[in-house]
Amino acid sequence: MYYSHWCANTLPRDIFWGPKHAINFIEIQVKTDFEDWWLDDIWAEGGVIVDIEKKILLMYGGEDILFDIPLRKIYLKLLS
Repeated sequence: MYYSHWCANTLPRDIFWGPKHAINFIEIQVKTDFEDWWLDDIWAEGGVIVDIEKKILLMYGGEDILFDIPLRKIYLKLLS
């Protein structure tokens, strides 16, 4: 598990360029223990889970794509 205090708003951009870039980005964050940095639903503004074996990426965060539905549709189409 990795933690960054400031990446929630930029997360869509930070993981956009594919699995290798996303994993590199994740791994340069602060490695943490689960118990020490797990945030509740008030303070956690973004997150990403990468399952390399199943080729699944789950993400939330990024105010731009949260509130701009046309932008979100284009983003998800390009991300796929």
